[in-house]
Amino acid sequence: MKFQKVPQIILKPFVKNYLNKYSRVLKHTKYNALMRWSWMQPILEDLKGELFADEAETVEETAKTITPPPDLPREAGVQFFDSPYQRYACVCNDPLQCDRALPITQAGDKTQACTSCGFPALLAEPVLIPNLPEPKQQKIAGLRGVYRIERWLGRLGMGRIYAATQLGINQPVIIKEYLLPGRYFNAEEIYKQLQLFKSVAGICLADGRVQDFRFLQPIEAIIDESQGRCYLVMDERYACPTLNNYLANCRGREEREKGKGEGEIRVRGNKENKKNQGMSSSQVHLVLNQTLQTLEFLHGQKFRFPSAQIQNGVVHGNINLDSLLMVKSNHNGYEQSLKVIDEDTIIGSLIVEDLDFFIYLCDLAIWERIFIPISETSVKNNFKDKLENADKPQDLISLGYIAFYLLLGKVISDAGYAIDPENETHWGDINPHLKKFIRRLIKGEFISAEVARQELLKLPKAAFEVPVEFSAEAETETRTKFPRLLIFLLTTLGLGVIGGLAWLFFAKPQLSNATSNTPQLNLIKEVGAIPIGKFTYTASKNGIWDYIIQQSDLIQKGQTLEQRITIAQPKLQLSYEPTTSTEEAIAQVQSGKSAFAIVPLIQPLPADLQAQPIAYDGIGVFVAFSYSQREKGLPEKLNGQITVDKLQQLYAGNISNWQELGGPNLAVNIYAPVDKEVQQVFIQQLLKTIKSKENSLKTSQELQEFEMMRTVLRDFESQQAGGIGFGSLSKIIGQCSVYPLALQIEGKPPIQPVILSNNQSIEPNTDLCDRKGSYHPNSELFRTGRYPGAYAIAVVYPIDNNRSPIGEKFAQVLKTKEGQRLLKLTGLVPLE
Repeated sequence: MKFQKVPQIILKPFVKNYLNKYSRVLKHTKYNALMRWSWMQPILEDLKGELFADEAETVEETAKTITPPPDLPREAGVQFFDSPYQRYACVCNDPLQCDRALPITQAGDKTQACTSCGFPALLAEPVLIPNLPEPKQQKIAGLRGVYRIERWLGRLGMGRIYAATQLGINQPVIIKEYLLPGRYFNAEEIYKQLQLFKSVAGICLADGRVQDFRFLQPIEAIIDESQGRCYLVMDERYACPTLNNYLANCRGREEREKGKGEGEIRVRGNKENKKNQGMSSSQVHLVLNQTLQTLEFLHGQKFRFPSAQIQNGVVHGNINLDSLLMVKSNHNGYEQSLKVIDEDTIIGSLIVEDLDFFIYLCDLAIWERIFIPISETSVKNNFKDKLENADKPQDLISLGYIAFYLLLGKVISDAGYAIDPENETHWGDINPHLKKFIRRLIKGEFISAEVARQELLKLPKAAFEVPVEFSAEAETETRTKFPRLLIFLLTTLGLGVIGGLAWLFFAKPQLSNATSNTPQLNLIKEVGAIPIGKFTYTASKNGIWDYIIQQSDLIQKGQTLEQRITIAQPKLQLSYEPTTSTEEAIAQVQSGKSAFAIVPLIQPLPADLQAQPIAYDGIGVFVAFSYSQREKGLPEKLNGQITVDKLQQLYAGNISNWQELGGPNLAVNIYAPVDKEVQQVFIQQLLKTIKSKENSLKTSQELQEFEMMRTVLRDFESQQAGGIGFGSLSKIIGQCSVYPLALQIEGKPPIQPVILSNNQSIEPNTDLCDRKGSYHPNSELFRTGRYPGAYAIAVVYPIDNNRSPIGEKFAQVLKTKEGQRLLKLTGLVPLE
């Protein structure tokens, strides 16, 4: 039976119930989307009075004039304008969140622009109605795959977001669309902005490590030169509620509590929370702690942009209520829900769990600002300046304002003024310790996110009350409301087609959990879909992979890692052919001569390659260790440490006697390994200030690593000379002829990479030979990158759907729990 022939009297209650479950704004969006179907229009016209009965009551509220105080700084992040594109006379005042710019006209014709104002049309409709004629879904092709646009979700920041699916693997993703409208950008400007977006949209750690520091990084960036559009492909968490959504929901709860008893949401919280209708002190403390931790990481780490540019520290520059997302957590990972389904319900569920959420940052200013109209004066200067003049202190000031708004539960007062932290009456009954901290943030008193977070953690814990439990009655009512309605409708109508329609209207899709770097499979044999055939891969000769894959006895007596992997997964048919250097290994992958390579991630990869870290290693700098002569040995005299500056002087050939560096009267002998891979890491990671890096090791004698260690000890015991060398820490640990020195960067404490089984760092008086087997790398220092000589070992493979995915599959093998355990036995530091 065709849906068009279903009597209106039967469809009417379903349509009414479907639309009534949305908030006021979303209800309008869904209503307008359904109005495009002529057979639905009589039903919707009939329901209009019931659906929007309270419209007259809300006119006064929505028309309220907002008058911000003139001294409210740009760091506050409050945007008092409807649209950055006001040359388009949008009936909704903001074409980015207008639901009328449909890609198909009512006549069924495809269009590239809104028929009302001319703004670029949506890529998809706001809602899909199954079994009804619909426009052909658009597809966007990128380097990592092809994405089918499913539906429009709304506006976020300077773009429009859509639910989409990555074809081939049916992976749900979110796509953000940025526009360069013709009334603001000419052809030359559009081209420049597209190329700029391509070069800066997306960041990753420069050393290739993959780490979840609660910043949503784009999966890939795509440009469409023909239409002047740009796209960011994001994972599903990008559609989680923003803190702006949270405040909107707080406002809605306040209105319901004032005028409605039915359907009231009771929110957990302490007295201050109930009074202010915002977050409790404990919740705001959590938001501050997590956001400062992420900012500390962004400001302090080295990142690589798509253009291959390396930058020390990245300023967010766009901290506001829309760039901080609330991602609900559970025991199995992340539980996401798209805002388009039911904004109030989703945000309400986040509140119910109280502290059971994470704050994720998104939308860096460096790519958001690209789409601000170049000559548009109608865009408020405070917003444009905020993006274009971003600095680290501004990030902290903006975060202070956000915390203030969250505590109060609003940005605008009932009188229509922007609330101001300088106005004492606006604070209300707020925890005094937290209030003082937030004011210090707003005034810019902290020199860094790290310092601010340390001060936050010093606040008395007793000051933050644990909110009371959510009402069991409310939970029960919420849990049972839908099943009762469904049973009633099915029983009354008794028609299968109506039941199907009800399901289509009420069902909410379950989204997959976010991926993690934690190995998902236990055993190597559990890895499926191994590509059939023989594949050649490569690594640097004498490098760390060359050593661990072929060296016997590392795993067990008489067995290599290569043999162990083959036994565990016989379907893997790999041939290892080493190259002379890391650069050559990467070039062979690009050319197709090798399917993949295993190399250290210490420099940007070409744009057509990607990497999956499988473990960590580090450069160990060592001197002779003789426990019997320890009192006059270098470990004791150097206090077990050396600064990177002194290391650079030594390898530059500027030091001939250890006395010049405050050590004993011993001649200096300089050594380096023959391993070109380790040399490259050492030069790039530690000798970075030497002008001529290619000549930085010419004063050193090159030896095989184990021979070099023996020579350093022999120098001290036989020749009374002080030798110094370096090598892979995975090879140094497990012997006791040399002592690995702690490395110190100027202004920071020395970092010793080796710890004992009691988690205490080794010291010069530790008997390494007597305690052999009881010390190991400090894993946390390698995973966080705090140890200056740390780096990731990764599988590098092409981004090309026409090439075999064997590289990605081999990385999956090594990231199983069994694979990680085997790599740990070889001396590497596992991912987790």
